[in-house]
Amino acid sequence: MSVSRHNRLVCRSFGDAALAALACALAAAGCVQGEDSAFVQARIALEAPFEDAAQGSSARDEHGLLHLSAHPVYVAFEVSAPDIESIVVRYPEDPGTVDASARTVTFDGIEVAPGKDRTITAIALHKGEVGVSAYLPEEPKVLDLSAGQAVTVSLALSAMPTGTVSGACSASQHSEIWLVEIDNMVVLATQSAGKGFYAFDTAPFGVPLAIAALEVDGTLILDVEQRIVLSPSVTSVELDL
Repeated sequence: MSVSRHNRLVCRSFGDAALAALACALAAAGCVQGEDSAFVQARIALEAPFEDAAQGSSARDEHGLLHLSAHPVYVAFEVSAPDIESIVVRYPEDPGTVDASARTVTFDGIEVAPGKDRTITAIALHKGEVGVSAYLPEEPKVLDLSAGQAVTVSLALSAMPTGTVSGACSASQHSEIWLVEIDNMVVLATQSAGKGFYAFDTAPFGVPLAIAALEVDGTLILDVEQRIVLSPSVTSVELDL
């Protein structure tokens, strides 16, 4: 990725290599096999109300992106450690049990290699009437797991503050501008490029974001190395395309 003096990003397409890497991550929950595994049930609680959604790999579009406009709730649960490959399960792509009244998503039977310092965390992305929200735990949980052990892990996620990502775009070259959470490749919001500028004013803190441009010929331009992370010290970013 290169950046000119005018803060214009030269973007590259989200191509086959990135799609393959994402497919491997989506399959990671099934990578641990055998009787020596530990088993984790993950229960993720959100502050916001939501409805169940159709589940399955068809949730993503031809670019490998999931749109909150079609699937208003996205939840990813991750187990990581220095000696194992990270294990990630994702709703609505992976099987999960939704209790809308309790505002929870539960994943059952996640196989994890036993060992020390298994770090457990989650993220939820939600599109509501007032915009997009991201939910994160106050801090990850760390567990030691033994072979054959079965544990239930509950994580309560809280809404993050929001800021603004804005900039100029080309009304003649671009059709739409998308705000994307790039760790999970989720489209949080879209805007028309017709006015020659865009402004996403509910961009969540604490998650890596990028701006994608859908060109008038249907080409999607997204640089997966582009990372915008808003925080209390960086509440807004201007990015011209």
